[in-house]
Amino acid sequence: MTMHRRWLIGTVLGAVLAAGLPVRADAGAATQAVRREIVRRAELAAVERAALLAAEQQAARQTAVRAAQQQAARQAALRAALARDARRDAATKAIPLNAERRVFRYTSKAQAAREVRSGVAAGSHMTARAGAGRPPLATTAQRQYGLPKAPQVRMSILLKPGMPVRHNKALAGEAGRGELTAPVVIRKEAIEKVVPLH
Repeated sequence: MTMHRRWLIGTVLGAVLAAGLPVRADAGAATQAVRREIVRRAELAAVERAALLAAEQQAARQTAVRAAQQQAARQAALRAALARDARRDAATKAIPLNAERRVFRYTSKAQAAREVRSGVAAGSHMTARAGAGRPPLATTAQRQYGLPKAPQVRMSILLKPGMPVRHNKALAGEAGRGELTAPVVIRKEAIEKVVPLH
């Protein structure tokens, strides 16, 4: 007989004595009482485990629902911002540059590869100017210019005098961050360099 079983028998017998019931010297009766107590406790433990599992599953479902709702709200806000940005750009008058200007374009590796082959599509966003210094972190560039997701590369583009461009503020970006869009395709020859971001 294990220590636990002896302790359980003692516990049951103690309960019987405390209740003022007659103790039967019959070892079989004590064993039956122990078995019944073991079954009762096992059933209680099973009920508690089932209730705990159900509560955990419910909490997980609620967390998943909240996460999905938040993601949907973020996507809806992003779509609205991009649509507003596109309307604003379309309504902005393009002005020819009176001197060459170097600008940056933050984008994905795949998009950069396409643009190196075919040029930058009309309406694509670029920074207002290309500042000096090392490229920022991808997350920093995303925050500065209000990009939908963190870019993977920074392209350096040299715009020639006479290139028509629209000057605007980066809508979802930091205060004072400007951006350019061109209503025409920027030829691939204007792309000087593609630098990966970290």
